[in-house]
Amino acid sequence: MEVAARTFLQTEAPFALTPQDSKTDIRVSVWDTRGFWTIKPDYQGIFDNNVDFRAKTVTLEDDGRRQVPCAMGSPQASQKLYLLGDSQTFGWGLSDTETWANRLQCALNKKMQNAYQVRNYGFPGAQVDQIFKRGIQQIVPATRPGDVVIISITWNDLINFYSGRVFVRYAAAEAGLSVNEDTWNSIAPIKSPLFEKNISRNPASLALQLKMPLHYLNPPSWRYSFYLKHGIFVPSLSSTDAFLVSMKYASVVFRIALSTARLIYYRWRSKESLIRKFPKDTVANNFFVIKSLTTAFERKGAQVIVQLLPPRQFFDTYYYRTYSNNGLTFPTQDYMGYLAKPWCERMGLTCQNPFSKLKTVTRDAHSFTFDGHYNAAGALVISNALIDKIKP
Repeated sequence: MEVAARTFLQTEAPFALTPQDSKTDIRVSVWDTRGFWTIKPDYQGIFDNNVDFRAKTVTLEDDGRRQVPCAMGSPQASQKLYLLGDSQTFGWGLSDTETWANRLQCALNKKMQNAYQVRNYGFPGAQVDQIFKRGIQQIVPATRPGDVVIISITWNDLINFYSGRVFVRYAAAEAGLSVNEDTWNSIAPIKSPLFEKNISRNPASLALQLKMPLHYLNPPSWRYSFYLKHGIFVPSLSSTDAFLVSMKYASVVFRIALSTARLIYYRWRSKESLIRKFPKDTVANNFFVIKSLTTAFERKGAQVIVQLLPPRQFFDTYYYRTYSNNGLTFPTQDYMGYLAKPWCERMGLTCQNPFSKLKTVTRDAHSFTFDGHYNAAGALVISNALIDKIKP
């Protein structure tokens, strides 16, 4: 696991991405002054955890989006198809050609040649507030009538919201909306000068606006220098979670042992223990922000699809049995869809849920065994589930 340990120390994982050129600056995530993190432009690196994926190429364009090889042949596409999301959208552990973004582009090329060019702005670790900031600041100003936007949210996005209701109010105002704070369950249009300012922004704003000198996320720590000098891996001791994550990158044996221990814990914990951890109004807050971003895109004439990307602990029956305490914890195996459906209907959102196509009784059919993200087969399922939702 030497490669994985070095990679973790370079970037203080969970962002484990290394440059192809050993002389390249190992820091990859930079701050855009408009309020979001992005991979620095024109970056070339690899995914390699020595277990699930080896030497997978990662290429970034000059505006911080991940390269979509099948789009190289359709630069004159009449419309753009923008993707916003986290690591599952970015294509964690997958090569440029294996991501569902690229598979979707390849399928679109066959179905409706030169109709759309897919642009993948997924960023590993992004949650709904970051997705909103990147969308409203970078993508909305460049959107034209007929474009398509796919906003993908994962399990972590749905059950976590760190920005509070102040951010919900801000997001609504940016999109010309207001939140009914008496009941906190509805959203309505308002006449907002903020939104008029948004739509008048320079369409060239797809170009990154980076802080100079560059401001990096997770710069290498002293432990990385110590590792290079002495070849000794020192795990993070800042917290229990940080220690467990760092050890996962250092030892296959530890990773297997930790995975086994978690499965045992999941099987024997109280069926209410997980749901009690969800902060109050988390799902509502996330959907208010998603509705705000969707409204901003729709006012520019774009078609918007909100895509749910369920994790393997639900769609993979092997993991679900343990994670759900043999089905006792959740009212349905498609629990993410169960939580999202009423909000999709209440907010008038077009939601896409590929759960039924991902659901499998074959362990790790659609996900990496140790890493857990979608593997190449899972990415193909996502793209196939989406293709019929895209209208020319």
